[in-house]
Amino acid sequence: VDAFYKITPNLTLSMTVNTDFAETEVDERQINLTRFPLFFPERRDFFLQDAGVFAFAGGQALPFFSRTIGLANGDVVPLAGGVKLTGRAGDYNIGVLDVITRDSGTQDGENLFVARVSRNIGEQSSVGAIVTHGNPRAQVDNAVYGIDAAYRSNTFGGNRNIEGKVWALVSDTEGVSSDDAAFGASLRSPNDRWTWSTQFREIQENFNPALGFVSRKDIRQYDAGVTFTPRVDEHVRQLEFSVDASVTTDTDDVLETWWTEVQPLGIQWDSGDVVRVEYNHTHDELRQDFQIAKGVAIPGGAYDYDTLRVEFESSENRPLFTEITLANGSFFDGDRTSYNASVGYRISPFFTSSIEYGQNDIDLEGGSFSTQLSRLRTLLSFSADLSWNTFVQWDNVSETVGINSRIRWLPTPGQEVFLVFNETLDENRDSVIPLYQQVAFKIAYTIRF
Repeated sequence: VDAFYKITPNLTLSMTVNTDFAETEVDERQINLTRFPLFFPERRDFFLQDAGVFAFAGGQALPFFSRTIGLANGDVVPLAGGVKLTGRAGDYNIGVLDVITRDSGTQDGENLFVARVSRNIGEQSSVGAIVTHGNPRAQVDNAVYGIDAAYRSNTFGGNRNIEGKVWALVSDTEGVSSDDAAFGASLRSPNDRWTWSTQFREIQENFNPALGFVSRKDIRQYDAGVTFTPRVDEHVRQLEFSVDASVTTDTDDVLETWWTEVQPLGIQWDSGDVVRVEYNHTHDELRQDFQIAKGVAIPGGAYDYDTLRVEFESSENRPLFTEITLANGSFFDGDRTSYNASVGYRISPFFTSSIEYGQNDIDLEGGSFSTQLSRLRTLLSFSADLSWNTFVQWDNVSETVGINSRIRWLPTPGQEVFLVFNETLDENRDSVIPLYQQVAFKIAYTIRF
């Protein structure tokens, strides 16, 4: 049961019991060729609603990431219930979430809490604070406290845009007493022809946002970039030229990674077609051996490698549209060639289909391997109230086929009916074997009073 009450026209109280996410679309599969965790976006409507209220300026150090609630290593953790308060009250933006999870396997149920408040200053600036409490992945008490501020102006130097942010976070984890902070600042000026940005962040070794996400710890990172996009004529909307650079050290200022990316040419036609050419140089210092694939390891040491990438993207305003990316170059102690292509077809406003294929061919001193990933989507809209969405994907790392098919029907405003089919098939030589099947039928009926 989900209940919503408008305390004021801009402030909503939401309550949920035995929360169900049966109609949620599955994640897009990703193949990880880095030594850092992957980031998967939130897809569940309960958490997406008013999600912007919880946004924090930390960028790669997120004090709150809603996928930590109700999911653990891709498995569902049942929610017993929760309360959420989101919206605006005067100059304040308010977000409060309190959720109770049930016991699941080896993990006991937890009470998880997040509160985020920010105050608007002037027309575009703000200051805010956030606090989280609870640990959905371990029986260790954890809390995070943070503050941030954002300044925005569209009259800088007369008529230019400028954005500045500062932020600081500290985690309080049971048994940890030092090196548990993260902080940073950024300055960006996005304008019609010239855009430039600079950023600094430090994430200490023991910083632990149990309800958040951080891809890399014990680092200091410095980023900078500049983009020039002159206008040409009525046929070529813009040209693109850019340079971006990043340097990452540990918190003792010992170099770990630096990279530079140059875009010597980018063209955006007025039709919506885009072509880009990019060159990337990376210097990476591995402190220990890195297993990039089954049976293939990259020895610890310093590496320099280069990549040349060409991208083409056609306008989706046409019935047939495509996106192609080709990349080739050195990779650690070997070579890498990447191909990515997608084709979409829109027969009418009622039917759209797309197919996507990506492949990496990697040849290293420790061994060679290839990764492959395919996706197929179809969206059939019988009417504005009835649609059928199917998503099929396969990769050669898991060697499984995933099928997610959803029918959504809106009989009347305030009513929704879902029929969802999920299946995972395991490749076995020339055949496939079902590993998992699920059918879910869900009716949502809204009562207003």
